Amino acid sequence: MHWLDYPQVVRKCEELKGAYHCFMTYFDSVKLVAVAQCIDFQQRGLLGSRSNLDLANDLNSCILSQYAHYTADEVHRIGNYGIYFPTVLAEPTRYIEPQPDLRMILERLRSLGVKLFVASNSHKEYMDLIMETTFGKGWELLFDLKCAACAKPKFFQDRTRYFHTIDFDMPNFKFEEIRDPKLLTDKCDYLEGNAFQVHEYFQHLLGKKQIKVAYFGDHYWSDAYHSASFQWRSLDSDIPQKWDSIAVIEELFYEHDKLTRSQLYPAGASPNLIDTRPFWGPSYFIKGGKRNYFVSEVAGVARYAIPFVRNLNLLMRL
Repeated sequence: MHWLDYPQVVRKCEELKGAYHCFMTYFDSVKLVAVAQCIDFQQRGLLGSRSNLDLANDLNSCILSQYAHYTADEVHRIGNYGIYFPTVLAEPTRYIEPQPDLRMILERLRSLGVKLFVASNSHKEYMDLIMETTFGKGWELLFDLKCAACAKPKFFQDRTRYFHTIDFDMPNFKFEEIRDPKLLTDKCDYLEGNAFQVHEYFQHLLGKKQIKVAYFGDHYWSDAYHSASFQWRSLDSDIPQKWDSIAVIEELFYEHDKLTRSQLYPAGASPNLIDTRPFWGPSYFIKGGKRNYFVSEVAGVARYAIPFVRNLNLLMRL
């Protein structure tokens, strides 16, 4: 199977669980190095009789011991789980960029009556760390709905995976199950949930049956593809309501000249990005005058693509 057949690879991995692993995000890039090193050590005879399956299990255990701090039954506090989380907690602004200008954009949207929600695959504690470092104290007031541990893309598919209120004294932090979206409120944070409930909550909040939702995400499979595929149907209509998918692709920043880049990012600031041009050439997206497979897939599902969430002000002329 060719590595460029991205959606097909992901679907194959889902069909043959345990037989394949698909690396598909920035976070996975370090895992690729670890896999390559293990294969190199094995081929040089430095790992004894350990098989490919042994190595895969070892690597999976290492990954879980660093990042998978929660299961359906139990949540471990991130302050003493592995190496990654305590390192970020000790110096969050080294790894998470504060964005006061984005906060002002969201505040402007709210003043115009736009409803906002955040749906994160991170669990509650880590989501709080990311959001507070990004937006500052009181970030919760920016959003009408806040959801953690969403398990995207399942979030867009399983309408029976309901929201739960949070109780930190419970082993899995889950307390009351919320099945009626009208009972959701901006005063609480929630775990799990699904996009069907989100859609119906905002219908109730706005007092409208027909609503428009623009969903911003930086993961092709979990965010862009599945938010674009999501459909909500009412009981009295066969016409589905769909969400607009907005793909966030940081590499787009280097597709523009300096003048445009200064518009994408505020003057006097520079994004903490790795310049991909020395590795991929002048364009991350265009090869031989044609779009490459990745950007063609994104273009097929996303209504727009922008380098940063803060660039929504250019889309909406705020």
